[in-house]
Amino acid sequence: MLTLTGFGTGASATPIYDGSVLADENDVVVVSINYRLNIFGFSGAPGQPPNAGLWDQRLALEWVRDNAEAFGGDPSRITPFGQSAGGASVDFIAYGFPSDPIAHGLIARSGDATTVLGSLSSVLTNWYNVSSTLGCGGSSAGESTVPCVRTKTWQQLLAAIAPLSSDPLVSGFAPVADDIIIPSNLSARGDVGQFAKIPFLTGNTDNEASFFLLNILAYQNLTQAQFNNLLPALAATQPILDLLTLVAFTCPAGVAANYRAQAGVPVWRYRYYGGNYTNTYIVGAGSNYHTSELPVVFGTAESVTGIADSWYEADAAKYMRNAWATFAKNPSSGLSGALGWPQYNKYSKFSPSAVLMPNDGIDGLG
Repeated sequence: MLTLTGFGTGASATPIYDGSVLADENDVVVVSINYRLNIFGFSGAPGQPPNAGLWDQRLALEWVRDNAEAFGGDPSRITPFGQSAGGASVDFIAYGFPSDPIAHGLIARSGDATTVLGSLSSVLTNWYNVSSTLGCGGSSAGESTVPCVRTKTWQQLLAAIAPLSSDPLVSGFAPVADDIIIPSNLSARGDVGQFAKIPFLTGNTDNEASFFLLNILAYQNLTQAQFNNLLPALAATQPILDLLTLVAFTCPAGVAANYRAQAGVPVWRYRYYGGNYTNTYIVGAGSNYHTSELPVVFGTAESVTGIADSWYEADAAKYMRNAWATFAKNPSSGLSGALGWPQYNKYSKFSPSAVLMPNDGIDGLG
């Protein structure tokens, strides 16, 4: 398995992404990678190929294919999985390498190929803002800004991009359509099934958007009392947050799943409700916000928070990890055969058979 992180900030070597529990419980090899992020991976620099960070991911997949056997893995059974920008990265594999995806199954969580694309013009504008800040000229300098910026240190680059955003999750540098890895007519290609036809598992949490609101508040240096005073107002925004979750996550996941279903590709879809998971619960957001399922999938909730799982939380988390591993081992039919998940059909609705466990906070969505 391969896990992917964000386009603006982050690293694989963090405790929450420790794959040892997932690997030990389910007899799988878990591989985490780093790739270039932010301006280093998605600079939009004039005259330069975009999406260097996505090519890093491709090289990592090739490395896993070439070396998996040495670590006890099977190079013919590689399942990239990722969350948010990682979910989009997983989906890009299907569009960018339709005849040679390397993967035999894909798991895209809370993100797909349509949700995180940047605009080439806006990324280029940000590049010129940075090059001007560094004394390398702006748009009038054109391609000559590139060799000049290359002479600067990474510390200088980080300082130059800092004013572009007050939120590290929105860096101003992101993947753009290049008609190589990311087609400019992605929806048209999705409609006619022009992507790697390999099994697909996708889904999202039920309250994704609350995370982004709390993330903004986290950078306001609020006192505990000030935050507590805001809680009634936060509760009042829930209908708006629900709409944002629907537009930015639930509907795109449905679109990605529909493309597969109408192309005859085995596809499963889930929604994660959190179940008031004690050691991932955040006041004002619950336990079903964007990223909340990460410590559950990796089995790191207890070790990261220092709060013990209850027995039913531990059982639910183990079930979720087993579902991911079951898909990885047999993406064509494992979830339906071993766990009874209904295969996704764009015309189907929730049914009692889709509820996996009474306390796990996870539903299979047929």
